[in-house]
Amino acid sequence: MSHKIHINYTITLISKWHAGSGEGGLFANRLIRKDARNLPFIPGSTLKGIIRGNCEKLSSTLNFPPPTNPHDKKLIHSDSFTELSKVASPVDAIFGNCFEEGNLFFRDARLNEEQLNLLDARPALRVSSRTRIHVNRLLGTAKEKHLFSSEYTEPTEFTTTIDGYHNDLCQIVSDDPPFSYCILIAGILLMDKICSDKSSGSGAVNTKVNLITYNQRIVNQDRIFEYLNSDDYKEIKGIS
Repeated sequence: MSHKIHINYTITLISKWHAGSGEGGLFANRLIRKDARNLPFIPGSTLKGIIRGNCEKLSSTLNFPPPTNPHDKKLIHSDSFTELSKVASPVDAIFGNCFEEGNLFFRDARLNEEQLNLLDARPALRVSSRTRIHVNRLLGTAKEKHLFSSEYTEPTEFTTTIDGYHNDLCQIVSDDPPFSYCILIAGILLMDKICSDKSSGSGAVNTKVNLITYNQRIVNQDRIFEYLNSDDYKEIKGIS
C-alpha cells in the first residue's frame, strides 16, 4: 500500500535565536543563516535532525524497536542494510537507513507574510549582535583571546511543510495513519528548542501543527496519540 503525508506547521520562537551560517563578518564572528533576500530562515536539514532526534527519543520511551544510528560507521545494527519495508523501527521506515533513503522532504522554514510585513515596518527586528566571552567552566574565568560576537534574530515566527511518500508502512487499518507518521507528528510537537546556544538561553520555541493530510484526507492531530502503542505495532509486525 502507498502512503502519502503532508504536514504544515508553524515554529514560533519565543526568545532570540541563532541559526549559524558557519561564516564570520566585519562586525560579528558568527553570522546567522540568511536567504537570497537577506532574510533569516531555518534550514530544512536542521529541522530534520531535530525532529528525527525527537522521534528516536519518543520511540525509545514508548518501547518501540530501536532505530539505526545514521552516524554509526561500524554498522552494528542489524537493520542498517535492510529494505525500509522490512525494518523493525517505525523511525527507520520513514527516515531511512544506510541502505535506502527515507522519502521525507523537509522544507526550509520561512517567515510568513505577517512576519514579512512586520520586518518591513520595523527592520531593527531582523538581526542584532551580542558580544560574549568563552568561560573556562573548570576555573570559572574568562579565557584569554576568546572574545567573540554572534548575530541573533529577535523572536519571530516561521512556517514550513513536510511531505512524505512511502510504501508498506505498518498501520492498524488502512484508513488510519501509520505508526511511523504518528511518531513523526509527535516528534514535531515535541520540538521546544532550536537554533540555540546552550549557555545563552536562546532558541526556545512553541510548535503548532496547522494541517495534516494522510492520503489526501485531513487527520485530527489529537488522535495520533491513540496509535502510539508499541504492543499493537509489534503484534502487527510479528516482533516478539
